[in-house]
Amino acid sequence: MDAKTKSKILTLEFCQTKKKRVKINYTYNVTRIMLAKIACNSLRSSRNMLQRSTVRTFETTSTTKYGEKYPGAKNGIPYSELPANKKRPLSPHVSLYIENNTFPTVAISSVTNRATGALLCVGMWGIGALSVLPGVDPASIMMTLGNSAIGPVLKFGVAFPLVYHYVAGIRHVIWDKYVYGFNNDAMHQSSLLVAGSSLAISGVAAIL
Repeated sequence: MDAKTKSKILTLEFCQTKKKRVKINYTYNVTRIMLAKIACNSLRSSRNMLQRSTVRTFETTSTTKYGEKYPGAKNGIPYSELPANKKRPLSPHVSLYIENNTFPTVAISSVTNRATGALLCVGMWGIGALSVLPGVDPASIMMTLGNSAIGPVLKFGVAFPLVYHYVAGIRHVIWDKYVYGFNNDAMHQSSLLVAGSSLAISGVAAIL
């Protein structure tokens, strides 16, 4: 290879390297400008939020007869005494429902939904823990228990939390998507429907 060819090759490599450096510098500068804009916008938004929160903050200047400060008092007026809030009904404590045996059906349904969810988590965790132990086959254990004399009872105990939580989840989807059924009668009826359908489906699953 003669000197002229080497010179051309070196010149070409130099040009390519320079183009790469220019491209890298351009990308770096663009990125730096974008980050600077994002930082400025974030600071501006934070400043506006602080200004708004300063304007909207309620100062607590009143106290109860026990010397406790009222939460969210505005201009010296307690939150519960504001005209917009005085018409709101107060929810009684849970103990009142229990003492008078008047616990709402929808409340029982809600508690059952959470309880079945917790039971499902515990059951899945237990099966997973058993499968990790050497020499333990959870599937064989479940088959043995299912075919035993108390098999239907155990099947029902497994099926009911799953079915109830699933059916109650469908009801929540309907509530959230269609905003339908938000009155006392509809909630009472839907709670009975969830419980009845879950018991029926679980009973069928238990005898299969």
